[in-house]
Amino acid sequence: MSSATLESNSSALETHAQLLTWSLVVATYNRAAVLPECLRLAAEQSVPPKEIIVVDASVDWQGTREVVWRDLRPRHPAIAWTYVAAEEASSATQRNQGIALATGDLVLFTDDDCLLYPDAMEHVRRVFEADRDREVAAVHMIFAPPPPDSIFAQAGAREDALAGKNKPRFALAQLVRKVLSCDDLFVPYDADFPVRQLPPAVAQLNVAVRKALPGGGLVVRRTLLDREQFCPLLKRYASGEDTDLTYRL
Repeated sequence: MSSATLESNSSALETHAQLLTWSLVVATYNRAAVLPECLRLAAEQSVPPKEIIVVDASVDWQGTREVVWRDLRPRHPAIAWTYVAAEEASSATQRNQGIALATGDLVLFTDDDCLLYPDAMEHVRRVFEADRDREVAAVHMIFAPPPPDSIFAQAGAREDALAGKNKPRFALAQLVRKVLSCDDLFVPYDADFPVRQLPPAVAQLNVAVRKALPGGGLVVRRTLLDREQFCPLLKRYASGEDTDLTYRL
């Protein structure tokens, strides 16, 4: 093969990497107060999404859609906006409903109360771009402290005030949350979790291998979602539906 052909192939790979697109899929239920902020920060990413898809199980879902249509969609006309009623009030089913509508190369599943830093998807997409051999199925963003002027920092202050009034109950709730968020809680379907090594192509990036990944801030290659999706048998807000998916991926 000639050097010219090699250079041409290399340029094609680089171009393909630069053209990776992403879709946001949000399954929401009664979060009209915070959902627009979640969507705004997604739309304002340094690498903006190709599309934003919301699957809403709220009774007044049309009202929240009107807010999004009025306040957000006109400011981001380059993004394709889809806002539909949920076929079932169940996060796994809602996410699958969103997958069926997604067309981006990558799909971000963020919770309706998760707020993205402006360059979050830029860093995530960099991992997939470096992974030329497609060894990485999914990436999860780590949860970081909210900015001091955010609505979540204010909510945290209120939660701290409540903790002062009822410390034993609050401490128990925090312990339960910590245990339930641990990926070791998920029981593998085989004898044990498979051993995965970090692909050399992404080793220089700020990433590490986990046994399984949670769903808030989960980014998956869309082609893999054609054959592996969230389990619809896990109804309502089923803890573990995300780790179940990433284990199978």
